[in-house]
Amino acid sequence: MTKANDWIVKKFKKLYELIHNDIPNSDNMPVTESEEDKLWVWDRMCDYDGGIVPEKSELVKANTLWKKYKDGVDCDPWYTIDSYIKDGRLIEAIKEYRSFHNSSLIESQEAIDTRKYGLNNGWDV
Repeated sequence: MTKANDWIVKKFKKLYELIHNDIPNSDNMPVTESEEDKLWVWDRMCDYDGGIVPEKSELVKANTLWKKYKDGVDCDPWYTIDSYIKDGRLIEAIKEYRSFHNSSLIESQEAIDTRKYGLNNGWDV
């Protein structure tokens, strides 16, 4: 493991603990958005601990989650979605869109395609 990954793993552990402390303790509760966020952080943390180098869009999403749980800021989902689009990770962009807008796969794909077209053509999106 490189020192860079070690530093990132420590940051993700702090994020994991921050989200974990936000979740109320109850075994009978359905999976919440916080638990999904916690699982996403855990998966990334394990990947980076194994030597995988994080992508920029993953760090952007982690930063968005940090702001959400640390400061209570309602973060703009388009920031993360745009990052995925710019990195060419359209499937992740569609998944992120669906999670925020509760839309169908077709609706999400159309929205992401439109957003991509706008970003590529200099629209103020």
